[in-house]
Amino acid sequence: MLEVKLYELGYCDESEYTRVVCVSRYKGNYVFSYNKKRNGWEIPGGHIEEGETWEEAAKREMYEETGATKILVTPVAVYKISSFA
Repeated sequence: MLEVKLYELGYCDESEYTRVVCVSRYKGNYVFSYNKKRNGWEIPGGHIEEGETWEEAAKREMYEETGATKILVTPVAVYKISSFA
């Protein structure tokens, strides 16, 4: 099972970020992308690549997963995922 915890911005240094999740709206609707591997709808997001900022990663993931090109990014929170038995 996974445990997800949300923290205030500034909780840790941005150099510790490894992933982004893009909760997005377009024309009043939330944006999801279909993942063929997992056979379901998901919130866009993914890994931050080496040399990339979290903001660049968010824009790249949104483009790759939805085709969006005009993207305004507003950070909301920091999250950590841990697994436990």
